[in-house]
Amino acid sequence: LNDSGVAISGNVIDAATGQPIAGIKITYRQGETNAWFTEQASQTGEYLIANMPKGEADIIARPEDIYSGDCKSMDFQSDTANVNFSLFQSGAITGKAFKQDAGEALVDSEVAFWVQPKFIGNIVNSDSNGDFNMAKTLASGIGGLKLKPQPNTGYAWSIPAPHDNVHIEAGQTLAGVNLYSKKGALVQGRVLDSQGNPVYGLQCAAKGRNVEFWQLTDSHGRFELRLPQGRNFLAFRDYPVYCGLTKI
Repeated sequence: LNDSGVAISGNVIDAATGQPIAGIKITYRQGETNAWFTEQASQTGEYLIANMPKGEADIIARPEDIYSGDCKSMDFQSDTANVNFSLFQSGAITGKAFKQDAGEALVDSEVAFWVQPKFIGNIVNSDSNGDFNMAKTLASGIGGLKLKPQPNTGYAWSIPAPHDNVHIEAGQTLAGVNLYSKKGALVQGRVLDSQGNPVYGLQCAAKGRNVEFWQLTDSHGRFELRLPQGRNFLAFRDYPVYCGLTKI
């Protein structure tokens, strides 16, 4: 082992039965660089992530199958650390996305649920009838449901009240949740560096009263957001982009 790194090991068990959970992916997310490193727990629920940079980091048990995952924020200063996970069965949310003024279904719209401050969750898309089903890997806890229609629909990305503060218990299903979106303004542009070259992978974040989303600029430096009417704030910042999250 490198003396400058930390080796993190632990076990992953079912919180209800105490039995080991095989195959769960454990990710080390370094706080300063936002770099990710992932290993997989063994058949007996044991894992080891070695030679990780010391300092503040998140250790994440990725959601898998019927389990919701978990995240622990820690400051690693020793050469070794033991971090164990007790995972609960995942919850579920089902419902439908609508155009608020027309009452019509919003198809192929992104619906997301993120548990804060752990920042673990799930993203699905509504189907041709506007229905969505978050049936697996949904973390328990308190978070907001975010609705993100396609920009060409004319409807805004939003966190529709009263679904901005949803509490999901382990194994619980919230059914019949209807999400409504109002028409919004299209904000699009391009980010270039000082040499006139497009900046790829720059985070364009929008935040307002009923919106909190971000998007990465594409290979041409372009971004496109559909925001609610009213005052919104845009911020641009570097955000590391990785081709893969698995350490090999």
